Amino acid sequence: MIFKIKLKNIIFISFIFLEIGFSHCQNLSPKSLSMADAFAANYSPWAIFSNPSGISKQKNIWIGLYYQDRFLIKELSNKSIALIFPLDRNVFAFSFNNFGYKYYSENTFSLYYATDLLENLSTSINFNLFVFDDIAKLTFDIGSIIKIVDYLNLGVYFVNFISQLVYKDFLESYMKVALSYTEVKNTNLVLEIQPYLFINKFIYKLGIEYNIFKSFLVNFGISNHFGMFSLGVESYYDNVNFIFSMSYHNRLNLSPSFSIDYKFDR
Repeated sequence: MIFKIKLKNIIFISFIFLEIGFSHCQNLSPKSLSMADAFAANYSPWAIFSNPSGISKQKNIWIGLYYQDRFLIKELSNKSIALIFPLDRNVFAFSFNNFGYKYYSENTFSLYYATDLLENLSTSINFNLFVFDDIAKLTFDIGSIIKIVDYLNLGVYFVNFISQLVYKDFLESYMKVALSYTEVKNTNLVLEIQPYLFINKFIYKLGIEYNIFKSFLVNFGISNHFGMFSLGVESYYDNVNFIFSMSYHNRLNLSPSFSIDYKFDR
């Protein structure tokens, strides 16, 4: 009986993997998820998972924890911790992500480096070690954010840059191109396109961040990726920040996620 239950779970989870492709390997924070992952042109500590160039202006040591319950299935949960260490004009960071459960698990260890090459140009590189079963693969990502004018940023991020060339079908390689527009008061509007580098696939995203009160924000997002809708709320008190988000997949289910982060005083 136990074996049958386990086999049933494995078959069901395998079906979901076929449905969502390799996106389960993609590590996204509740902040970016609440904006349909339209986040590659934003400066934020949580940009570490969407375009690490966005952490280049961090001045304080920072730690963040998050949990995502994908499609309300605990076997598809994501758990992450991220640390940021600024050093003069250089910013170093580390993150660890665990996906899955005791019968199938993927772990990702990532190291990041970000800096402002110019006043209006931030760049980053990060190295990722993917470990699952007895297999380990190393990939890297590169990104940049350009401040075009005070209220308009352009973000570009290449993900798993050479994995398709080196590992063939191991992970999908894609890029993100985003524009962040902040001219409207208390509002950040982000448009993003995510083309895949070796297949004919495009994901289009729209994210909106609105600051209702001094320490309370509401985020919305929409994407053509399986008709995904998302929303989230964010509140911070002193050095502590809380984020709760919910995304909806039109074939599977809701995916709630929660994060807490803390900024240390200098």
